[in-house]
Amino acid sequence: MRLHLVAANAEEVVAGAALCVVVLAVCSGVITRYVISQLAPWAGEAAAFAWCVFVGAAAVAKHGGHVSIDMLTAAFPAAVQRAVRLGAQVLGIAFCAVASALALQFSLANLDNP
Repeated sequence: MRLHLVAANAEEVVAGAALCVVVLAVCSGVITRYVISQLAPWAGEAAAFAWCVFVGAAAVAKHGGHVSIDMLTAAFPAAVQRAVRLGAQVLGIAFCAVASALALQFSLANLDNP
């Protein structure tokens, strides 16, 4: 049962763990820079919080928690609202697919560059 809960909430678990890593990396970077006067070169890299943002955004999307302005669509009938919502989801999926394809191409093109 516990494993099922973790699997069902994988985005939240990963985002929470990544957030903990970022907080620890930033704290470690501050301590090594200002207390010990020794810069930890890995602290900046480990604190790249983009993964927290992306995984957290996926978790929020799963629960439908993203901010939306529905002033215009609220005036439409229910069928039109569903069509607009579906169209927005299709556009979002298409954008993610194109961004993923471009990221893969970029990554493969720069595989030899350290």
